[in-house]
Amino acid sequence: MKQQYKILLLLILITTGVVSAQEVVVYKKDFEVNKEGNVTVNLFTDDVLIENSIDDKVHVNYSVSFTKYSKRQIQNYVEAIKVTTEKEDGNLIITSRGKNLKYRFFEFVTMTNRALSFKSKDTINRRKTKDSIVKEIHAGYRPYLRSIKTKPNKTKYKYEKSKRAKPKFVIKVPEGVILRVNGSGSQINFDKIENQTELKIKRGGVILDKITNSKSRFHIKDGYFYAKEIEGAQFYFNDVYKALIGSIKNATIENDFSKVEIAELNENVEIKDYNGVFWFYNLNNNSFKLDSDYSKLNLYGKNENNNLINAFKSKVKDGLSPAANFTLEDQNINLKVANGLIYYHN
Repeated sequence: MKQQYKILLLLILITTGVVSAQEVVVYKKDFEVNKEGNVTVNLFTDDVLIENSIDDKVHVNYSVSFTKYSKRQIQNYVEAIKVTTEKEDGNLIITSRGKNLKYRFFEFVTMTNRALSFKSKDTINRRKTKDSIVKEIHAGYRPYLRSIKTKPNKTKYKYEKSKRAKPKFVIKVPEGVILRVNGSGSQINFDKIENQTELKIKRGGVILDKITNSKSRFHIKDGYFYAKEIEGAQFYFNDVYKALIGSIKNATIENDFSKVEIAELNENVEIKDYNGVFWFYNLNNNSFKLDSDYSKLNLYGKNENNNLINAFKSKVKDGLSPAANFTLEDQNINLKVANGLIYYHN
């Protein structure tokens, strides 16, 4: 049965039209679920943090902190947020329609960044480490917003900086349940989730701390993907303009028209790519499968005695034309490059 709650919790008394600080609890409820059941999260223009529950319950908590909003503005803001839940046979469905203004500009920001040259000397030649990728992930969405070439009115900018609404949407799920997440124009953050996860998102982003569940599947279309550490799972990227991976092993990536940077490429990774761009900064693996067509591959450490780099160089010599068409198969390394371009960097 669907239920909708809007609980307004005022932390300070409202005595004037505008208040300096206030927190409103939009939705807060706990649920008993089947340990072998499903928890489904459907998001529309919203941000969520999904993390482990310390008990066997699902905890849903949505609040917003306001600064210098009037009582009427707070009411209008909260009324625009829709959170519903439906429970059936021990399974739970959570649906949220948020008021995430930054994603109204998402397509414009995306087009702006795609228009910028992705071949700058600093981007191509600078070798990144796992730590530097993690720092870039922590920088979050701000670098893309700064790419917009606009000069807002200074007075208005100062006013908007002092006036603030900060939503906080947290879902805690117990171990064992299967997690299904669907999103549109949303950002989904995972903090140490070991549940089997099936995710599909369009025009949004995913931020992963660490994943080890080999049954998990992630499908990201027209957005961005950040992961500090991957030790399993399957990924499908379609027109992802920014994918940052700190380290990866025991995983598969299917990629179309996307740009992917990997700091540490470790063992048992399989990549199938069409018309994508990859940056492999540190090649620590002796087992790798690549099936690529119209791909651009950037390999770092050209002077190192590395099995994978040597495998590429045996087919495409350093200093010659980067164009490549070849197949290489041995016990651990299987490479298929058709209509590709390969670049070597220190």
